[in-house]
Amino acid sequence: MDNFAHGITSTGHTNATGGKGFGLECDKFNPEAIRLQFNSWFGKACEIAEKILYDLRQTIEELVTDIFYKILQQKAHAKGCLFSAESTAPTMLSDGIAHYRYTDIPMGEFWLQSPTHDKPNDVADAVSGAHIYGKNIVQAEAFTQLRNAFTEYPAMLKTLQDRNYAQGINRLVFQTIK
Repeated sequence: MDNFAHGITSTGHTNATGGKGFGLECDKFNPEAIRLQFNSWFGKACEIAEKILYDLRQTIEELVTDIFYKILQQKAHAKGCLFSAESTAPTMLSDGIAHYRYTDIPMGEFWLQSPTHDKPNDVADAVSGAHIYGKNIVQAEAFTQLRNAFTEYPAMLKTLQDRNYAQGINRLVFQTIK
């Protein structure tokens, strides 16, 4: 076992791949040696990769917030306008709440008869962002529907509207998609 701990196989067989990869072979019949090789090589690469991916995702999120949303707010203010925006999450890597720091009017969205287009946290993120960053108005793109297939009258929309008001939305924006 002492030999195993130092990476020496029972046979001492070595391998050279194209003259560059010279070293002892893993004992392909020893489960402990196989686990050690995997954990010391591929397992370590995966750990490094996860840390790198986390840092990369965090950097993208910060850039989306601190550059994209911040610049849009500055440009809108320079023109005397308020800036309203929805979250880019989950369609783009982003914190679903942090960017609302740079919106004057946080905005979510909810769809009518199109549950596959709803983003489950969209309204909650807009409402939470409004509370966190002290915004009094929080709006939602409301009753969005594909192909302008509206066949509803206002009473049919009341339950969905009330649900979103109860979640914290206090202004509706109507949107249609052709």
